[in-house]
Amino acid sequence: MFVGETYIVKPDKVAENAALLQKLVKLIKEKPAAFKGLKSYKAYSEAFGTFGYFVEVWEFGEFSEFQNMFAKFMEDPELKKIPEAFLSFIIPGTYQQHVWSAVAEHAGKK
Repeated sequence: MFVGETYIVKPDKVAENAALLQKLVKLIKEKPAAFKGLKSYKAYSEAFGTFGYFVEVWEFGEFSEFQNMFAKFMEDPELKKIPEAFLSFIIPGTYQQHVWSAVAEHAGKK
């Protein structure tokens, strides 16, 4: 199960948002207990098209793991600063959250 977040960042905040996402990856590695249930995380910025468009993809086994992780996330003083900063970076009205379940998959050669 995947949770996708899509949004557009204000032009003068694109570099700061990219740095914030790198900080998040670092915290995922440093605080594994706070991210229990998280199988993978990736963040993308659009190379061609809408400037400042970002996509974040969080992978979990179950939706309840996503809910539990974000509840713990907001209890940690360091982690809860991330959404606070993030909300100041995005263009209002552009944030969307999606929950995806796989219906078909090809993982390639292993």
